[in-house]
Amino acid sequence: MAGARQPTKSPPPPEANELKNYTLGERIGQDELSTVYRARHQTLDRDVHVYILRRAGWVAVSRFQLAARLAAKYVNPHILPVLDGGHDEKWGYYMVTPPLVAKPLQALLEKGRIDPPQALRIFAHIGQALDFLHSQGVVHRDVQPQTILVGEDGRAILTGFSLAWTADGPDLSQLAEADYLTPYAAPEQTFEDRTPAPALDLYALGAVLYHMLTGEVPPTPGSEPKKLGEVDPRLQPADRVLRRMLSPQPGMRYPSAAQAAAALRGTLRPSLGEGSGVQVTEGAVEANWLENPLEIVLRERIDGDFMRRSRERAEALHTGEGVRRLLDEWSADRPQRRRQLGQTVRIDQVVSYNLYFYDLKTLYETRTAPQNRERPYSGSKVNHRERDLDRWKVVVETPNASFADVAPSEVAIPNSEKSSVCPRCHGETRVTCGRCQGRGTVDVKRTVSTSTGTHTEVEVVDCPECKGAALLTCDRCDGTGGLMEQKLFTFSRRGRLWQNSDDLEGLPQRAIESRSEQVFVGMIDVHDPVWHAAQPLHELFSEATKLERDDTRIVEAELIIRATPVTEVDYTLRGKPRTLAIMGFDSGIRGDLSLLDTERLLMIAAVVVIVILLAVIFWFKRGG
Repeated sequence: MAGARQPTKSPPPPEANELKNYTLGERIGQDELSTVYRARHQTLDRDVHVYILRRAGWVAVSRFQLAARLAAKYVNPHILPVLDGGHDEKWGYYMVTPPLVAKPLQALLEKGRIDPPQALRIFAHIGQALDFLHSQGVVHRDVQPQTILVGEDGRAILTGFSLAWTADGPDLSQLAEADYLTPYAAPEQTFEDRTPAPALDLYALGAVLYHMLTGEVPPTPGSEPKKLGEVDPRLQPADRVLRRMLSPQPGMRYPSAAQAAAALRGTLRPSLGEGSGVQVTEGAVEANWLENPLEIVLRERIDGDFMRRSRERAEALHTGEGVRRLLDEWSADRPQRRRQLGQTVRIDQVVSYNLYFYDLKTLYETRTAPQNRERPYSGSKVNHRERDLDRWKVVVETPNASFADVAPSEVAIPNSEKSSVCPRCHGETRVTCGRCQGRGTVDVKRTVSTSTGTHTEVEVVDCPECKGAALLTCDRCDGTGGLMEQKLFTFSRRGRLWQNSDDLEGLPQRAIESRSEQVFVGMIDVHDPVWHAAQPLHELFSEATKLERDDTRIVEAELIIRATPVTEVDYTLRGKPRTLAIMGFDSGIRGDLSLLDTERLLMIAAVVVIVILLAVIFWFKRGG
């Protein structure tokens, strides 16, 4: 990260190696604000790292103190803790951290792109730290490879809180953004923003993931990023997740890093396969509850009893022993299942969340553009001076049944009538006969045969059209002498069902959906922004509203939301990482063939084959 152009302080002479209760050792590094030394606590005889501020000015001091205060206050396994801090007369401002054996992620990236399993692990660890900070009202604002450390044990650690935002933090609006905003910063990020959103960090985390998987610095916002499938075909399914994280619209990004991690797990599980070692964490059992974005924006509308039961279910499984007990019961229920499965596997991680299914019933009403219609009229003059009523405000009688189709029919617009004299007969009710031209007679030629030959005679007869009257009833006004003009539109209705669901890639959709429960039903406005805050609903409503035009609108919409609690268990069996899903409140289990007792199955198959062979031999002998 480029540093601000501020004067540096001259370090004390090398012999002055004591700072408060610490004895300073060799210098081991330097970052934008500080110089890092190995040190030892004189009283506790404990190794530490000491960071000493190397820049002058109140801005640098404020940032350094902010970083120390936040790292000391917020304790998380994936945040570098600050053990001590203060001011020394000889050395100036300092802070103390544990002696972590780790390398900056930037140093690893300089050697090339990161192996996908390790990249996903780093992503998940930093995501956990960010979600924790966001829950405490802190926005990091400087997530990048330089502020991420990767330990020898694979654990990723977040550092660099000097640009973080908190409600009571220093005003950093004077910082030159050109010096401090990195290629990983969200396009909307600015230090003048007094209420930055966690979406800033979600963008930066996605940009870091892009760099880890492609080996390239993320492109500038608005540019088309390289597709992951071009780097590794197995990563192609994750493009959709990464594009959402790097969306220029903050509202379209995942609401939490945990949700993004869950989406990555779902998309990459089928392509990377069982033997790829893709796990979010390793070692001891780690349990997490992932809050669905729908639950964040529409918590008050979702059935509270379902939410309570799903959390209680998750807590029972998150103990680890709950999963083992369930697996043992499941494996004992069928002979083909592996015996004592819960005691056989090593459980690495348990993740629970709710998956939602969405049904949207829409009723489309069509009212075509009004057309003038005329009919015969013989009454008094009519000419409404009121403006025509908007066709969408005209009350039309419709069936009582909701979402019932209505066949097309014409509807008159009130106050659109206007009477006039028939322009054809000019109010005389009759018009001149066109055949006889008003004479009442027509000439008819006849051929007459005589003894001397044939000749033509002309005979005058009454006009067959007007019967000799010379006039006809006006066919435009039907003899009324007047016309009534009125505006009419064609009215019709048709219902349609739209469906969508959360991302279920890599999971048994039918088995999960069959266990769903209704958690919300109600009439809604599909144009209300609150419903578009959750991505699956936004997609659903966007498709539904595409059919709306000037003459067609959605007049009724009913949303039904169903949900199923799901728990994913990452486990290791015979040295291979695998995953199974526990679905619904009845705890249905789906996994791969490792859940089955293959030896028992082979034995059963062999017995069946022998029985069939014996039956065939017996039949042949009996027939012989």
